Amino acid sequence: MADGQPWAISVDNPRDADAPLGLLLLSGGGVATSGRDYRRWKVGDSWRHHIIDPRSGLPAATAALTATAVAPSAREAEVAAKLLFILGGEGIAWLQGRPGYAGMVLCEDGGQLPSAGWAGYLA
Repeated sequence: MADGQPWAISVDNPRDADAPLGLLLLSGGGVATSGRDYRRWKVGDSWRHHIIDPRSGLPAATAALTATAVAPSAREAEVAAKLLFILGGEGIAWLQGRPGYAGMVLCEDGGQLPSAGWAGYLA
């Protein structure tokens, strides 16, 4: 921010709009969230969504409901959020040790998979 204070960014909770998943404090870089909670449709008896797994060419088959990533830029955060969503726990492992990167996967069952650096961004 112009006054030198970090930006406060709320991470929405698709399960309960009145109970955010956290408040991030960012002094630089970017943050992005990807998920299957809004852009989805039903085909027969199954739900489809818009995030395509490049390995299969189909909507990603994942236990993730949403994934939020912090990265050195907004563009990198968007890519990291998609990667976290598609790969889940494997995506969290990918973030580990990357300077300026952190993330959290919200699973369909309500569980959260945070990276080691995630807590450092929480207010």
